[in-house]
Amino acid sequence: MFLSCSIRRGSRSSGSTGRGEDQRIQDIAGSGWVWRIDDDEIPEPNVLERLFDAAIWQGSDIGAVGGLVLPPNPQYLPQNAANLISDLNLPNIQWFRHPGVRLINVEHLHSTFLYRYGVAKYDPFLSPAAHREETLFTHEILRKGFRLIVDSGAITWHFRSQTGGIRSHTNVKFWEDDEKLFNSKLSEWGIAGDQTKYIVLDAGRGDHVLVKSLLPRLKKKYPKIVAATCYKDIFNGEVEQISIAEAHQRLGNLDRFNVYRWCQEHNWTSELSGAYERMLEL
Repeated sequence: MFLSCSIRRGSRSSGSTGRGEDQRIQDIAGSGWVWRIDDDEIPEPNVLERLFDAAIWQGSDIGAVGGLVLPPNPQYLPQNAANLISDLNLPNIQWFRHPGVRLINVEHLHSTFLYRYGVAKYDPFLSPAAHREETLFTHEILRKGFRLIVDSGAITWHFRSQTGGIRSHTNVKFWEDDEKLFNSKLSEWGIAGDQTKYIVLDAGRGDHVLVKSLLPRLKKKYPKIVAATCYKDIFNGEVEQISIAEAHQRLGNLDRFNVYRWCQEHNWTSELSGAYERMLEL
């Protein structure tokens, strides 16, 4: 059993040196379990042991285990606290002291956690601020069929550094674009009520024709489809269409919709039609 440690310089609260850092650590680890922890956090001496024990002994379906991530002078757990992906406005159970020690099933984890290597990848399309990174990553582990749990007896102290990391990023657009990406993912997952599937075709006519051939299958899977196109005549009213500029307004950075980038990321060498099928999750 292999264990690697990923010390990330900052978190959503204290900062990040930029997107891709956590994925590089996972790639280097190569197997086993990876412990992600921010550099302004101090775990109590038993934290890694507790997380690892829970990961091993709670069953083979455990994908990630987190503990409590407490600020100085923490409050006790409020009654409505819950780590639900559908309501991130609820208090996060990891931010509060608990009246007892227990294992809790959750839908996403915050800040520091031990996770199973290779189940999910960190989203490469987040801004340098990497807003929502841990939420997206751990919920993707859950979507792959693994459980996420919190051990309330594993306590890490979070001192919320006021300098460095994302604190050095003053561009508000980073957070806006990341939030758009996050809401787009929620929509794709059918969590946000509006289950719109966006297809962005900032490409040639051939790509448009190819994707049009996939429309019958796409319509069976997704209740609503919006296509951002360059050649509106090809779809001819079969789906709602918007401009590429409007797609950027709605969705932020559009790189994640680029099939050629997808092919490069996934070392795809087969037909382009197959790449579109995989990227559109058909």
